[in-house]
Amino acid sequence: YLYITTGGTYQFQTISSDGSRLELDGVVIVDNDGIHGTRTITSANQTLTSGPKRVNVKFFEYDEGHVLNIRYKGPDTNGLWVIVPSSALSSSAGAS
Repeated sequence: YLYITTGGTYQFQTISSDGSRLELDGVVIVDNDGIHGTRTITSANQTLTSGPKRVNVKFFEYDEGHVLNIRYKGPDTNGLWVIVPSSALSSSAGAS
């Protein structure tokens, strides 16, 4: 789960070499699938309320690139792109 502290408009990115896909609450919001060099794909704006959001990232590696980064920006990041910190993630929907 990704914990959103301040509700508002967010965007997400996967930066990967070869395929990646990011789901938020069961909906694919970033589809960076396929065999390719490192590239960045950005989601549409996501209007989120505060609280836990179920996040699922799928990734595969075809060659030796081994690149996967997940970034987001919104009120919790002061509008700046940041790699999702471990402090914002939890394995349960309980309080982080």
